[in-house]
Amino acid sequence: MKKLFTLVLACVMSLAAMAEEYTCGLAVVLNGQPSPYDQITISCTKNANGKYDILLPDFYFGGEDGIHVGDIEINDIDATGDDEITEISAKNKDVKVGLFGTMPADIEATLKDNDLQLQLHLVAADIDVKVALTSTSTQIYGGDFEDWHIATASNGTTTSDEPNGWHSFMSCTGAFASIVDKTPHIFISDDVPAETESTKSVKIVSSSVFGSISANGTITTGRMKAGAMSAADPNNCAFLDITKTDEDGNGDLFANNMKGTPASISMWYKFKNGKGNTKPASLRAVITDGTYYQDPADAEYKNVVAVAEDNTNLTATDGEWKYVTIPFDYLSYVENEAEAKAILVTISTCAEPGGGSIDATDVDELYVDEVTLNYPVEPIGLTIFNTDIKDFSADKYEYDLTVNKLPMADDIDFSFDDFCTNVILTYYDDKAKKLFVNLYNEELTESRTYTFNVTIDTAVKGITSDAANRTITGRYNANGQKVGNNAKGLVITRFADGTAVKSMK
Repeated sequence: MKKLFTLVLACVMSLAAMAEEYTCGLAVVLNGQPSPYDQITISCTKNANGKYDILLPDFYFGGEDGIHVGDIEINDIDATGDDEITEISAKNKDVKVGLFGTMPADIEATLKDNDLQLQLHLVAADIDVKVALTSTSTQIYGGDFEDWHIATASNGTTTSDEPNGWHSFMSCTGAFASIVDKTPHIFISDDVPAETESTKSVKIVSSSVFGSISANGTITTGRMKAGAMSAADPNNCAFLDITKTDEDGNGDLFANNMKGTPASISMWYKFKNGKGNTKPASLRAVITDGTYYQDPADAEYKNVVAVAEDNTNLTATDGEWKYVTIPFDYLSYVENEAEAKAILVTISTCAEPGGGSIDATDVDELYVDEVTLNYPVEPIGLTIFNTDIKDFSADKYEYDLTVNKLPMADDIDFSFDDFCTNVILTYYDDKAKKLFVNLYNEELTESRTYTFNVTIDTAVKGITSDAANRTITGRYNANGQKVGNNAKGLVITRFADGTAVKSMK
């Protein structure tokens, strides 16, 4: 019995210390200079004492001529929170850094919804390294259409190819599934835009039902439903629900988990109208909190974060590939206070349900490739210590700044026209009296570096710059309520001169 108890205890202890691996986007700033974007797989282990170990194996940064650091080991980090959100942090903690031995470090990390966000600051002698990591899914799974699986119709015999992450009527559900899933609408194509490195695209075609009803060719990141005879009936839709466990032919769920806040969605397309059809093709992308949502909607949904759609401009391209970018509308849905957890993208050969060609041989043909979510770094304003730098421009990268103390990252606030989340990594060169502010998008794939020639003058109240500045009079949420400097979500900043900017934090 004692041996059995010991064995059970050992098993429990081993489970409590089980490591989770995260593949993360990586940003590194060495002495103020950013390194090229990279990816790294790290492990995060919760110990039996509730503390965490984090391992960055074989850490490398700087591109081809970069620095091979070796393993970075961070052990026994304090954590607070619960199973939903865990905050992991430490100040001036000794960290094992392969090439440099033991170094003091500051660590801040967040675990939420099986995603890891981490910032690490290492300092030793003349070396100052700041690291940002994120495992958050920010792109559309299968948006390159390079990988495919086999979809099987409800009869168990009819099949067609489907791109991984995407679905057609062949894998649909609904009362009329057996009628519409008899005909493939999706095909692998080697016709690709010359401007890309693609080897495959998706070809989507319309078909005719009963010789008189047009069935638009459609692909979706969710699942198709054929629930009514009338094409315009909302029971004919694309839908997602991340709680559903149904799997497609590749073993993936019928939902695309995406937790970013992109500014826009882009794609390459080539389109030909079939006989009797002059209407454009369509794309609609809806970011939701992952609970049930369908397109077209059958009710008013309060789980929408943002929508991007184009049902007027995707016209025939005369055999040429065209590139289109469609912005997301966040402002119309901000009062939902929904959190991005999934995206439903639906692309169709006709913007009108059942409005396409009914000709069996001269069909609507839509080629699609490289569906991408965009996260630009395009700030429209900058505040330091809650004071607006009036002469700020996104393309102006150097400024003179007089302050009564050195600003930290939390004291620097960029504003944007879009709702993207951003990451700031700073470095102060005390010898040169220069502050380097590296502004990253939330994917960490793009950045801009702004340099400030800093004068510390304790007699100065607030800040001065090489031009006049505006004073902030207040910050407000979408409901008009005044909020603090560290408020999350949509923040509207108003200035003494009557102007205002919006930002998403």
